[in-house]
Amino acid sequence: NFVDRGEPHGVMVSASTTLFSGNFLAEHSISGAAISFLCSAPEFVAESNVFEGNANAIAFEGNAACAQLKGNKISRCAGVACRFSPGSRPLLHDNIFSDCTVGVAIDYDAGGELIGNRFTRNQQGVCVVGDGITAKIRNNTFDGNQYGLSLHGNTGLTIEGNEFFDHEDAAVHADDASRTRIVKNTFGNNKIGLLSTAASVPRIFRNRFADCEVGVVIRPGAGGLLEKDFFDRCGIGTLCQSGDSDSNVALACIFSGCAVAGWCSEGAGNPARVSRSLFCRSRDTPSSCGVLLREGGGGAFVDCDIHLNSVGIAAQTGACGEVLRCQVHDNAMSGFVAATKAVTSVTSCVMFRHRTADIIVSGGAAPIVKRCTLRSVSRGIVLGRDASGVLAQNIVRDSIFGVIVSGSSGASLAGNLITNCGTGVQLAPGASRASISGNHILGCGHGVNAAASSHGDVGGNFIYGCEYGVIVESGACIQMRHNGVFKAGKIALLLRGAGGTVAAFTRIGESPGATGIGCFDAGHGPVVAGAPPPDAADGNDLKSPAMTENSSFAVTDAGEAAVLPPAALGDAPGSIAVPTALPYDAPLPKSTASLPAEILAAPSTPAATADPHTVAESDISRCEVNVLMHSGSVVLRKSLVHDGDVGISLLADATPVLDTNVVFDNMRCGLRLHGRGAEIHGNEFVAKDAGS
Repeated sequence: NFVDRGEPHGVMVSASTTLFSGNFLAEHSISGAAISFLCSAPEFVAESNVFEGNANAIAFEGNAACAQLKGNKISRCAGVACRFSPGSRPLLHDNIFSDCTVGVAIDYDAGGELIGNRFTRNQQGVCVVGDGITAKIRNNTFDGNQYGLSLHGNTGLTIEGNEFFDHEDAAVHADDASRTRIVKNTFGNNKIGLLSTAASVPRIFRNRFADCEVGVVIRPGAGGLLEKDFFDRCGIGTLCQSGDSDSNVALACIFSGCAVAGWCSEGAGNPARVSRSLFCRSRDTPSSCGVLLREGGGGAFVDCDIHLNSVGIAAQTGACGEVLRCQVHDNAMSGFVAATKAVTSVTSCVMFRHRTADIIVSGGAAPIVKRCTLRSVSRGIVLGRDASGVLAQNIVRDSIFGVIVSGSSGASLAGNLITNCGTGVQLAPGASRASISGNHILGCGHGVNAAASSHGDVGGNFIYGCEYGVIVESGACIQMRHNGVFKAGKIALLLRGAGGTVAAFTRIGESPGATGIGCFDAGHGPVVAGAPPPDAADGNDLKSPAMTENSSFAVTDAGEAAVLPPAALGDAPGSIAVPTALPYDAPLPKSTASLPAEILAAPSTPAATADPHTVAESDISRCEVNVLMHSGSVVLRKSLVHDGDVGISLLADATPVLDTNVVFDNMRCGLRLHGRGAEIHGNEFVAKDAGS
């Protein structure tokens, strides 16, 4: 039949009608409420009909409990193509809804099923409004709509096995839809895959989000329970803007190849919990970061694996939250970057094989990093400009630099184990305010290296088995108290020039064949450097070019690590200058008698500052030469110098001040003089035995 321009309804189906097939109904638009086909029959089948250009095409009333709509084509409806009224339970399958304002509208207390239908180019494919709705939407295709599926109300919907492609806004919009199950769907190339607003807490299980600008967006006040979902090649996998720990949960999800971040949290009061999830990206097309926390965003990330990104975790702009028991490794640049007043906590994580550094802190960030194991080939921890926070009880090993302090940093580095590094702790030029205390620094080329113009507080550390225990360059002003330096390979404490460094209450010893304290003027003494840079062949060379203009982290050709957030992240660019690596294996004579002639004859260089380095109230013992002063003016005061081969040896242009020290029980001699100009007063020298 051909029913054209009926008024007000094209066809009204009574209880006695059972089949309506092969008809064409068009342009029933007498008023906004005009309905082309009104069905109240309980067991009715409408099959292979065409509805075109109607205001509202089909409506099922309450007693249409078992009606079916199959194989129909409904297009160009100005209103609702098909409406489920309260109480109705129809079955719709294999229909096509196109170019309509709303494809299917389901009202409160309605049910039924939508199976195998296609919704294309509609403003809304399916709109569900009201409470008590128990419909099932399965195996449908939604493509090219503005919104594919809109959910409003405390519904009990099951949305399973559908495909959502090419939506202008959100493929699924859940608004106050707390009991909806979204299971095993595919979302591809949408602006937003799933948008959760108001008080919605949908369960999102085993879905695939691919090539979306954002896979899932959780707005303030909403939530989402994600489990075993797969996010592939999205701009952002999940953008979480608010919620609470009970309603924002992601469990065992995979975030792969996201251009900006796998998970992004922003906005204050955001305690989402993400656990046992994987954040990864192949090296040839690196993402910006696995996890991005910004603008006060946070959450708890527990037992996750974060690898093969550009940066593992980036915390910016007041970010908070917690990273617990995660494995962060093989990211192209860094494992964890904290900047712009971030206060994120990182606990019991393992980080390794990062080209630039495992952890970088700058820009007023104050993270708490505890009980982590760091094993990068380049740098373990970099504390940059205005960094603060606490880094405690961590293990840093097998890096060129264990810790680098660069710029004005008020961070506290306490109770860490730093082992088998080229340099354990490097205070770079201009470093200041850092507190380095209570650490164990073992088996490094340099234990602590303080560069010129550096400042800091180095206290209570145990430095053992390093080639050079502590190196203080001319111009450095370090407060060293209560440190122990033992089993040095060459020199336990090397002081160059002047700078006002004070080493007090320090124990130096147990270094046979080495020098306890070596004092040289600026420009004199052994050539001392750090470990060589890693081999470029292993992919960890420090001279790699910057990654991409959109990378949130990059390494420049000058060997600097630069935090470069893209404009989309809302942070102003900053930078962290990281010194280049220095070789530390230059030879040093084991005794003063074998010092090279060019060193002994080298002219003195003016001190960088009038304040000399000072060693006071310390214990220096059991070295081949306990104190070797080649040149320069170092003050040794109120210290014990004993049980070495030579107690104190003054060479060349040394002009030290030796004041009220006790020098005793040294094998060959207590004080050996090879030059003039020293001030020696108030000391006590005691021979080892009557024959010495």
